[in-house]
Amino acid sequence: MDRPMPEPSLAERVTALDPGDRAGLTVLATDLRRGPAAAVQTLHRLWLEGGPPGANARRLLGHVGELAFDELLRLPKPAEPLELAWRLRTLVAVERGLRKRLADDLEAALADLRPIPAPDVSVPMEEGFAPRRVADEAYLLLRRVVEFGGDDEGQVFDERAYLALTAEQRDAVLATFRSSAVFARLADLVE
Repeated sequence: MDRPMPEPSLAERVTALDPGDRAGLTVLATDLRRGPAAAVQTLHRLWLEGGPPGANARRLLGHVGELAFDELLRLPKPAEPLELAWRLRTLVAVERGLRKRLADDLEAALADLRPIPAPDVSVPMEEGFAPRRVADEAYLLLRRVVEFGGDDEGQVFDERAYLALTAEQRDAVLATFRSSAVFARLADLVE
């Protein structure tokens, strides 16, 4: 009797994926999302059905927040005000937790003056790579984290202008940023 071929492991699928295969990457990403999405959908269904299993499901959704975040946003909103309020509080708590951890990493990287090597040219890029340091990348990303509502075009222009500065000028910008009210609020979030 012939045995079916086992499914390739994630490592095998990633290894076999051509770097330029965008469709293959999309298929793999979709497959990876299915597992957590199905689990969150089951927990959501149990939560809405109520009773002890519903209470357990609700607590589990709170504990796996990061994993459940995207799927909770996609699922239908609960009709009951109390349940809707819980869902909204859970989503905000997860987002704040992620933002805190991200800000912590980015804030620490502001002191890292090592240069970032240019990316491999075999991977297609939309535009040329401007030389930068880890601190420069962290600063540009922190600006994206703390500046809500800015347009992407303006942000790209600002980033290009910043990267065109000399290292000494960028150091001065970083020093000014670290003494700003925005950075003080960010530091409060990190602590």
